[in-house]
Amino acid sequence: MSKAVTQASNVYAFKNGYCLIVRKFEIPPNKDGKPLELDDLPSNPVHGTFSIQTTPNGNIVFPKSYYAFVFLVIISSIRTKKIHQSIENKCTTIEELISANMDQDKVELLVQGLQSELIWMEGKIQMNLLNQNDLESTSLANTNNRMIIFERANNEIIAIPLKSIISIRGKNLQTKLPKETIKNCLSIDYKNESNTNGQGLMKYLTFGITWVPSYE
Repeated sequence: MSKAVTQASNVYAFKNGYCLIVRKFEIPPNKDGKPLELDDLPSNPVHGTFSIQTTPNGNIVFPKSYYAFVFLVIISSIRTKKIHQSIENKCTTIEELISANMDQDKVELLVQGLQSELIWMEGKIQMNLLNQNDLESTSLANTNNRMIIFERANNEIIAIPLKSIISIRGKNLQTKLPKETIKNCLSIDYKNESNTNGQGLMKYLTFGITWVPSYE
């Protein structure tokens, strides 16, 4: 199975705010019958205008002959499916930084003590009692009772309330958190028995590009 990346080639704008987007992609030979995947699909096609079509991928003209053979890419079916994809997002909260730096050596946490003093603690985050679903809906209410398990440099293991962690630092501090997402994908069954890439066109109507004509 191969993947194709689409590139915008033409935009046809209308005065009412709609526009027709045309994006091209390469269709490789597949004498073994492997399908082609498209995962960079538009998020907002309107009026049911999304379509896929193919164009001829060249021709061969024999010398001293009036015959020419045109190789066509023939699409037999197009199916939709969902694929799992890992995306790295930048950490924007302490909770996300803690999750991104699990098992990192020599991580330092700035913790607020019982008497409001601030203490830097060096060690390793062994366990984070905050899962990915909690990260997506993090608020003060659901972090007040959260704890992390922290192993200090002297091998002392302590539980630290999440709300008491003010900051985190380290030489190899990770600032991006991988997140599993589910994307829509098209699986295209096609036939291209030539030795060259064919070309496909993705067309759809969308809204949001404004064209103001000038008659000067």
